Amino acid sequence: MTEPYVVLDPFQALPERSFTDTVHIAQDMAHLRNIADCLRHVLADLPDEATASAPYVFRHYHADGSWCRVVVCQTAALKRPQALAAVGFFGQKRPAPETLAKEINRLDEELLEEFLQHPLIVAYCTQQLPDGNFGNLVLMSHLEAKRQWEGNERHRYAALELAPHYYFSVRLHNFELPDGVDGAVLHLQRTKYYDYAQPTVWRGVREQTPPAQFAFR
Repeated sequence: MTEPYVVLDPFQALPERSFTDTVHIAQDMAHLRNIADCLRHVLADLPDEATASAPYVFRHYHADGSWCRVVVCQTAALKRPQALAAVGFFGQKRPAPETLAKEINRLDEELLEEFLQHPLIVAYCTQQLPDGNFGNLVLMSHLEAKRQWEGNERHRYAALELAPHYYFSVRLHNFELPDGVDGAVLHLQRTKYYDYAQPTVWRGVREQTPPAQFAFR
């Protein structure tokens, strides 16, 4: 049986679950800006027809050895000043055995292949963070893409079966880019929290009503 979400107030602190502290929201938004900068860098030199037959995959290495992977599925849609639905994922990893790490990497490649063929997903980006964890940014032309993707069999397997063994905790941000990738702001709608430290998964949600605005450039 899935535990219900615990509703958190906009500024509520849970000392026993420090990953839910609101300071992490601002930090995650800053990471998302950096990821978007990588995406903009790629788009600047990418013609609209570049992804007509296949997605474009680019990996950029920073001076400190960290990297950012940008997958562009629909170039023209990303360059238009149109509203995009978005999801930001930030997981705090456990020390994982090699077999589990390999399983996660294998599933990541399989999910990526399915991602690339999803008609409403326009970009998928991954950034290695300074602490060794990773942040993901998924951009969609319509919110329906999120609902369809959550029903994907491999995605459900990753979320329900593998994530509790690979992560201590996860933050999942739902937001909108009202003016697209080149817009100056993002509107954060909610953050969902998952605590896998105990056998029973704890779930929390923090709604932002009205949506909270953060700089996106």
